[in-house]
Amino acid sequence: PWNLDDYSIYSQVYFCINGSASCTSKKSYFIADLVFVKEITNTITNQKELDVKIADTKLSASTDFTTNQKEAMKLIPYDLHIKSLPNINPIKGSSIADFKQNMPIPIKQNIFKIYSGGATNIYGGVKK
Repeated sequence: PWNLDDYSIYSQVYFCINGSASCTSKKSYFIADLVFVKEITNTITNQKELDVKIADTKLSASTDFTTNQKEAMKLIPYDLHIKSLPNINPIKGSSIADFKQNMPIPIKQNIFKIYSGGATNIYGGVKK
């Protein structure tokens, strides 16, 4: 389990899935609805690193991920590069200096699906 209060939350982050920070074709990137970011210290190397979790909002539990989201999940664990960060400031929490455009971002788990109960005002759940 992880506590959302420990993370800064960014919205509408564009991630390249082609192994670089330059991705212009529609087949080479996806847009993450929500990205949860926290700076942590690696207990082995004593280096700062990012703990990043990606979530996408869907209308229902059965709504599938996009083709590019599925391609990205095939790469995990993997570094995805930020193509674009339209909202430099997070919607919650403090800005994280190393979470910026052109940076390789370590992704260690699949995209979470946050879905409604079939209406915009009904929470349905979260799937991993």
